Amino acid sequence: MSTEPTGKRLELVRGLGPWASAAIVVGTMIGTGIFLKPAEMAREGRFVSVVFAAWIVGAVLSMFGALSFAELGAAIPEAGGEYAYLRRGFGPAWGFLFGWMHSIVGRPSSMASIAAGIARFLSFLIPAVAAPIFTWHFPGIGGWTKPYDFVFTWAQPVAVLWLVIMTIVNYLGVRLGGAVQVVLTIVKIASVLLVIGVAFFSGGSAHPSDPISTGTSSLRFSLRWRRRSGRMTDGKI
Repeated sequence: MSTEPTGKRLELVRGLGPWASAAIVVGTMIGTGIFLKPAEMAREGRFVSVVFAAWIVGAVLSMFGALSFAELGAAIPEAGGEYAYLRRGFGPAWGFLFGWMHSIVGRPSSMASIAAGIARFLSFLIPAVAAPIFTWHFPGIGGWTKPYDFVFTWAQPVAVLWLVIMTIVNYLGVRLGGAVQVVLTIVKIASVLLVIGVAFFSGGSAHPSDPISTGTSSLRFSLRWRRRSGRMTDGKI
């Protein structure tokens, strides 16, 4: 029996069609953050114009990145994405460092964010998901850290279960993973379109044009009125 190498080069399975490939790109660009971050951005930006400006700047930068990756993909048609580009452009060491960083930090943090979003959305439908199970108290270490209470809820097991299910789906085959990605991308696009439709066709504005600044002004007026009323009461007026 011959043990000589056959000389064949191992390659990735080319099982993704155009629909699955497009769904992966679209699903990556339309991330979970579109459903989680607008409220936080509005709270921090305080003005609708600031929020719109942030989205516009981000869209322009994303377009630059997309065009750059399209050019790199056409010039370097190799599997590996950024790893292949960095290895060819700057040397194997940079590709190696990126690969480990992406595997240990980049991809796990991205999956954790997606799982946390799933758990958060599910808590709106099933409030019991956010119910606390137990709490761990971590005392502060001198003046370096403050005391912290870690609340363990059903959201953590749900997030882990979602990651396990997605791992099994991708393990069973490239084509199955691509089909699931197509379905999830359609759901995501439909959700975005539904939000846009509700915003445009809700029939009138239920909120002022800048609810954050208006709400802040109303709160300040209320506090000033209460302070003034307290002074009038104390002065027997």
